[in-house]
Amino acid sequence: ILDPTSVGYHLADLLINQIPELAETHARVRGTGAKVLADGVATPEELSQLQAILELAADRQSHITRVYEILRSQDPAVAARIEAQIGKVASAQRAVADSVAAMRTGAVPAAQNFFVLATEPVVDSFDLSKVGMDALNALLEARLRHDLIVMVVTITFGVGSILAALYMMLGLRVSLRNAVNALMRGADAMANGDLRVRVEVPSHDELRD
Repeated sequence: ILDPTSVGYHLADLLINQIPELAETHARVRGTGAKVLADGVATPEELSQLQAILELAADRQSHITRVYEILRSQDPAVAARIEAQIGKVASAQRAVADSVAAMRTGAVPAAQNFFVLATEPVVDSFDLSKVGMDALNALLEARLRHDLIVMVVTITFGVGSILAALYMMLGLRVSLRNAVNALMRGADAMANGDLRVRVEVPSHDELRD
């Protein structure tokens, strides 16, 4: 958005599509898990449903990681701004996945504890959006500064060229006027009978010849 480069496109794609979808999926994991645990017993069907949502979150996390790798190959400075936060989201997601895996073996945590644990990747995803927005703003500001410099240089060069052309035209006009005036004065003198007059033309063109 507002930036035609590949880096800007991929960063905007993260902010507009990928990160919100990841945050929404983590919120579903949190809500579904807390609801299941609130009943005190997690059935195999409920655990399978929770696992399916976790796999969707993992898939979306892997897509974000792939986009990050693209950013790192194209603009390491931009990628460095979001690297740590992507790692935090992934770490929090693994902790939730480990908790769900423990549920399948019979280690059922308290609903409140799971809710707190599952909230971390949601919060980290929103923090990733903030960090990504800062990175996009910095990218756009750098692009605007570059475009402004190019515009100033182009305008300066254009104005300089126009001034140079006007100066040359003015010089040519003055030279022609002086030469024509000199010829007219010589012609008037000869018309009055002064055949000794010599006309000096201060130019190096056809008028002097």
